[in-house]
Amino acid sequence: MSAPTTGAVLRTSAGRSVRLGARIDAGAAGEVFWDADPPSSGPQLVVKLLKHPSPEADRQLRAMVDMLVPFDVPHTQARLAWPGELIVDKTGHMLGFTMPAALGPQPYKLATIMHRLDRERVVQNLSYNMRIWIAHNIWAAAEHIHDRLGMVIGDVNE
Repeated sequence: MSAPTTGAVLRTSAGRSVRLGARIDAGAAGEVFWDADPPSSGPQLVVKLLKHPSPEADRQLRAMVDMLVPFDVPHTQARLAWPGELIVDKTGHMLGFTMPAALGPQPYKLATIMHRLDRERVVQNLSYNMRIWIAHNIWAAAEHIHDRLGMVIGDVNE
């Protein structure tokens, strides 16, 4: 099977049809597309399709989806990009997942904010107050995952 592209109609493990919108980004792990027909309520969604889905990734993502983690972190403007639904092929094999989109005036990858040279190149004039606010939201999201799920985040990267 060739890799799905913009306009392809896929389905979730719950049977919902998902039509891929424009491609947003691609990396080593996979490609991210807009959900061209998002649900009528809730956050705008994106679809991440894995380049190399594996049984291990399938188990991990199914466990994450089953946890029913709320996307919004209480008392902050932070939002978790947590898997919402699995994207599967006709035989039920996992291809990827949906998650809430990072929306705002200018969303940045965490790695861009964390590394000084990237931050200075991309995010001009990021004040210390804004860096503290970002750090607070990252801390609140990590605490939320730890307290709500009893999980420990062992690595933070993009």
